[in-house]
Amino acid sequence: MQEDVTLVQAARLIGITPRILTAWLHDAGIITRTGKDKRAHYLTLAQVRMLAAAHGRVLPDDTSLAALAGQVQALSAELDALKRRVAALEQPKIRAARGFPESLTQSLREPSPGALLPQLRAAFAKMDMARLIAARHGVDVGTAKGWPWPTEALASQDAALRWALEYVAERPPHKRPHGWRWRCDVPDCPCHQRQDS
Repeated sequence: MQEDVTLVQAARLIGITPRILTAWLHDAGIITRTGKDKRAHYLTLAQVRMLAAAHGRVLPDDTSLAALAGQVQALSAELDALKRRVAALEQPKIRAARGFPESLTQSLREPSPGALLPQLRAAFAKMDMARLIAARHGVDVGTAKGWPWPTEALASQDAALRWALEYVAERPPHKRPHGWRWRCDVPDCPCHQRQDS
């Protein structure tokens, strides 16, 4: 029984691109057959072997179309399993990216005396520091987020608070943010160390 393969399958068997296979077919004068839908072009395995041999290529031992389909199906199943594993590993990161860091949400659920927000350990986003400034000094979160935060101000809460205090102090009184409070209720905040405000 004669097995037929598509141009794409034949190119994969030989280890070349379909464009190169088309050129080889043209050079050899081989005319492909079309399928029922007239879009797919087919070759026999004998033609594929002849083209491969003419160009010094060696086909795999098992060129059965059914065997190839089985291999593709097995690889597809492995790929699906890998995608599911990657998605499962990414879920905690996605959940964390949607809101506050876990340490922040935990402390908001269990308020600690003397601090409105927890001490964060790493570099933070503008939004984290904007929320901190808003909570302690009364400025709108959107306003604080729009400030030109330098990278070093996002390194820690203390750095962010010091920078925000300097930033507001340098602005003319009529351009200071609405609702701004120079002093907050947290005793160790840098605002309590400022003398000029």
